[in-house]
Amino acid sequence: MKKYYALFCSIFIGLLITNAQVNLPERQSISVAYNKAEVNNLKKSSTCIDTIRYPESKLTGFIELDTLSPNAVNTVSQAYHFNGSGTIHGLNAYILLDLDGIPANIDSISLVMSVFSLYNYDSDYPNAPGTMIATDTVTVYDVGFAEQSLYFSTPVTVTDSFVLVLGLDATAIPSPLPYYGFNGYGDGLAEKLAWANYLGTWYNCYTDWFSVGGWDSDMMLSPIFEQSFSANYIVDTNVFCLGNEVLFTNTSSTIENAMFNTGATSNNLELNDLFFSVPFDSNFTQVYSTTGIHLTTFEKTHFGYNGNCIDNSSIMVTVLDTAISNFNYSTGGGGSYQFTDMSSNANTYSWDFGDGDTSSLQSPIHTYLTSNNYNACLTVTDSNGCNVNTSCQTVSFVTEVESSFNKEEISIYPIPANKFLNILIPSTYRNGLIVITDVVGKTIKNIEINNQENIKILTQDINSGIYFLSIENNGQKVYAKRILIDKK
Repeated sequence: MKKYYALFCSIFIGLLITNAQVNLPERQSISVAYNKAEVNNLKKSSTCIDTIRYPESKLTGFIELDTLSPNAVNTVSQAYHFNGSGTIHGLNAYILLDLDGIPANIDSISLVMSVFSLYNYDSDYPNAPGTMIATDTVTVYDVGFAEQSLYFSTPVTVTDSFVLVLGLDATAIPSPLPYYGFNGYGDGLAEKLAWANYLGTWYNCYTDWFSVGGWDSDMMLSPIFEQSFSANYIVDTNVFCLGNEVLFTNTSSTIENAMFNTGATSNNLELNDLFFSVPFDSNFTQVYSTTGIHLTTFEKTHFGYNGNCIDNSSIMVTVLDTAISNFNYSTGGGGSYQFTDMSSNANTYSWDFGDGDTSSLQSPIHTYLTSNNYNACLTVTDSNGCNVNTSCQTVSFVTEVESSFNKEEISIYPIPANKFLNILIPSTYRNGLIVITDVVGKTIKNIEINNQENIKILTQDINSGIYFLSIENNGQKVYAKRILIDKK
C-alpha cells in the first residue's frame, strides 16, 4: 500500500507556491498487526497514572508505518484536549528501528520529545503545536513490532490542552532512521488531532496532497498522564444530636475530559447508617437514625483506559443520643409514694409532684398530705445538651384523716369485709354522702346517708382489694378511712 507524505490540507497549496515546490515525494508505508492486549496490560497505579488511549477506539487492527526522515517528515504530533490539572510523565509510541521484527538487533537511538501548548490556526486546521512548554531527549530501543514507553526526565505539569511532539534530533541524525506508527488509513473520525512537520512547517494529517481521503490519523502518540485526582469532602459538624441534619459537601474537583475518561467519574458517599451509600456529586443532607460513631467514606472512581483509579477519604461523625423522660410510681401507704425514674440517657432530673413540692433526685419518695388528683411530672436533660424532655402522670390520692369526733361515733365493720359493710353515722353527718374509691381515686360507689344512723353496704359488685371510704358533708370531706374487702 502506498501513502504520501503530503499529509496535508488545502492550505499547503500556497505554501508550495511560496517554496517553489510542485509536489511531495511519494514514500512507501507498510501495515503491521497491532495487538491491543499487548499495550493494554498496564495497570493503573494508586497515583492515577494512565496511558491515554482515546484515539485507539478508531483502530482497525493494523498500524501504518512510515519513516522519520530529514528530507521529508521529521516530526509528528498529537493534540489532547484537557481541562484540569495533571502531569505528563511521557508518551507511548509505535517506534521501530527496523522492520525485521527481531528485537535488539539494532542499536538504540535518540529522539526529541516535547510538550507544546495547543494552537489553532483557524477552525479548519486546529490542534497544531503552539508554544513549547518542555522538551527532552529520549532513547528509543529496538523492541521489534511493539509499542514502547518514552519518559521525560522531569514530568511536565499542564493545566490546559496540550500537544505531544516526537521528532528527529537535528544534532545527530540517527542511522537507521526510525519508523513511526499511526492508525490505519481513513479509519478515524476526522478530529484532525495529528500533525506532521515537513521541511520546518506543520501540516494537518487529515487531508493528503492528492485529496484521496486523507490519512485521518487520529493516533500517533499516547500520553502517559497523571491526572490530579482526589476525593475531598467536608461536613458542617462532626458531632450532632440524633434527629438533627448533617450536611456533607463534595469539595473535590471533578472535571470530565472526554479524551481522558472512558466513563463519567463516579462519586459515592458511604454513611455507615442503615443504608450503604448514596451518589455524591455535590451536596447531601442526612438525618441519622442510629446513634454512635459513624465512619463516613467518600469513594471517587476515575474510569481510565488501563484500569480504574479509586481514591478514598473518610470523616468520623458522632451522633449523640437524646434524653427521653419516663417514670412509674407505687404507694407505700399513708400518702407516701415511691417515684422511680425509667428515663433513657438522662443526666439531670427535675420532679414536680403537682402539690408545689419538687425534687432533683433521680428516684425520690414523696408524701401527699391531702386528697386530690395530682399531675406529677419528670423533666430530664442529657449530658450532650441535645434536648430537654418531660413526661407527666396523674396520681390520685385519698388521705386518711381522723374525724373531729370520737372514733366511737363512727364505726365501720367488719374489716376486712366479706359480703357487706356496716357503717354507724353520728347525727352531725347524717345529711352527707358516703364515697368509696379505689387506690387510684376511681369512684366505686356513692351512697347518700339520708339521716340514717346505720348504713349497710353490700359488696357483691365490689372486687376484693384495698379501697378508701370517705364521708363528705356540706361539700367537704370530713372523714376518710382505708378499708379491705376480702370475699374469699
